[in-house]
Amino acid sequence: MKTLFKISVILLVSLAFVKCDKNDFPTPPYPTVQTLEVTGISENGVTFEGAVRSMNDEPIIDHGFVWGLYQYAIEGQFKTSLGPRDGAGAFTLDVSSGLYADTLYYVKAYLKTKTYTVYGEEQPFTSRGSHVPVIESFLPLEGTGGDTVVIKGNYFSTDAKAVKVKFGTFEAPVLSSSLTEVKCRVPADIPLDEVAIVVTVTRQSVQAPTLFKLETPVVETFSPQTGTFGDVVTLQGKHFDVVKEKNIVKFNDVIATVIDATPTVIKVGVPAGLRTRESRISISVGLQSSLAQGNFTLNAPIIQSLSSTSDYTGKTLSIAGSNFNPERAANVVLLGGLEVTVQNASKTLLVVDIPAKEIYDARSFKVEVRVAEQNAFSAQTFTLKDAWLRRANVPIGDTFGPYSMVNFTLAGKGYIGMGDPNATKAFWRYTPQTNTWTQVTNYPGTTKTGATAFTVGDKAYVGLGSAKEFYSYEPLANQWTKLGDFPGSRASTPIGFSGINKGYVALGNATSNFWEYDPAVDKWTLKATLPASGYFAGFTINNTPYAYRLGTTSFLQYDVANDAWISKAGETTSADYSSGYAFKGKGYLRTQKQVFQYDPSSDGWQTIDDATHGVGGGYFAFEIDGRLYLGSTMGREMWEYDPAYD
Repeated sequence: MKTLFKISVILLVSLAFVKCDKNDFPTPPYPTVQTLEVTGISENGVTFEGAVRSMNDEPIIDHGFVWGLYQYAIEGQFKTSLGPRDGAGAFTLDVSSGLYADTLYYVKAYLKTKTYTVYGEEQPFTSRGSHVPVIESFLPLEGTGGDTVVIKGNYFSTDAKAVKVKFGTFEAPVLSSSLTEVKCRVPADIPLDEVAIVVTVTRQSVQAPTLFKLETPVVETFSPQTGTFGDVVTLQGKHFDVVKEKNIVKFNDVIATVIDATPTVIKVGVPAGLRTRESRISISVGLQSSLAQGNFTLNAPIIQSLSSTSDYTGKTLSIAGSNFNPERAANVVLLGGLEVTVQNASKTLLVVDIPAKEIYDARSFKVEVRVAEQNAFSAQTFTLKDAWLRRANVPIGDTFGPYSMVNFTLAGKGYIGMGDPNATKAFWRYTPQTNTWTQVTNYPGTTKTGATAFTVGDKAYVGLGSAKEFYSYEPLANQWTKLGDFPGSRASTPIGFSGINKGYVALGNATSNFWEYDPAVDKWTLKATLPASGYFAGFTINNTPYAYRLGTTSFLQYDVANDAWISKAGETTSADYSSGYAFKGKGYLRTQKQVFQYDPSSDGWQTIDDATHGVGGGYFAFEIDGRLYLGSTMGREMWEYDPAYD
């Protein structure tokens, strides 16, 4: 504030001297300076002239000119210092850069002592322009975003704000400027390998004689070349950024965390987001990028142990090992062919659910873990301890599924086919070992509903329903053979029974309702009349047919040796089932939520509540290798029951 006050006083006194005679006032204590008329105005610049008119006891420590576009601006927009001087006299300055053509400027001469800063009066002038700037060289010749580049030449400007520098189309921040040197910073995100440097001063531009090269980051080597998630990989090369966040390192398209960075070494962590075994490593600094030679390979997962080798569904299982992905969703764990939910994950431990009511391909199996296109199997075998396990869904039917279909077991496989509502001829085979359904050759006869089936030896026999025809099916050849027609009256709900060498069919008629078939001679024989009529369900226990009349207590056993029917203990049930079945020497009648079990050794019944397994209607059952497969064509589910785990 003290200096500004002195300057103001000096200006006021100078103005007073213009109007008053010099003899009216004493000689001032400060030096005086005069701004002379501007000369040498041309397209290449102007010449400023000034003169020191008087001195005081203090030496002049600086003098020069200030000029600009605005009148009465003490400092102006531009300033050139000519340094200290001795004594009074004239001084000049040639200005050959930084002037707009056809533009009005104002200039003042100044001088400075230890105590005073003095300005001469303002001189206006109209510029005709100035020299085009010249670039002689720049250093460094190559670099990357954020580097400082020094441009050498002439006819620049002492005001950095008047200088514009571009690298191609990208504007560079100007750090400082003089008439012969400009310092600027390389713009970030230049996508080209090399660009032109252009300097513009007062709308006049010049391009550097050579191009500036962008330094592309280069990965020369990296190690290790194999590893797992979270491992540290060291990249060695050049042109990396010392600010680690400015180095973008990717494994394929997955960004890795940069741990440390120097111009030649970068350390990164293997990202958990990898989903492939092989990865190409790339590095980008700004928009300059390059690929490393060779691939980084993830180590395959290894299962070392299981927390248990058997358990029930609904529990959890811990899998210890290595090279797992710490991201839960990136690990696929299969239990008996079923992909299960991973609850917790680290590189060395996975905790998974053992879900209930889901489909398993097997009861005992090797646990499988899949990570980034690689898999591992446990050395230990895991066993599900549930007596009931859900198996592959029934493949037929839409929303409701067929009913009144036939089913039979043959050569260790189960078969279902035909039935309403679409009177289909399709047949399907279930293979327990692979837990798969396979469509076999369609039934070749008239489209059927309410047909029946039985097996004798290595063949199945299917017929009746809406016609009297019968066919045999041979599983190895997967073909049907037409037999002689059934001689009795057809029935809509016949029941087939399998004997040792013969098959049997019971009809719902009042008379002539029980027939025996001999496949050796393709002959039907009428046997003892079933002493009841109506709708029946039945099963065969130890080659002995049993028939139950729906909704009654009428339950009969057929005496094969004596061709006679014997009344047995009855059990009243509803009609809500499609078939009976036998398993392990006992007979069963299935309703919607109950199962009625018959024990021939005690001639007694037991009621079993079951609202879970095979529910829905259109029931069928297979006994294969000591296990029961119970399903519903309308509910679409099938369950395996293994009494060894009950």
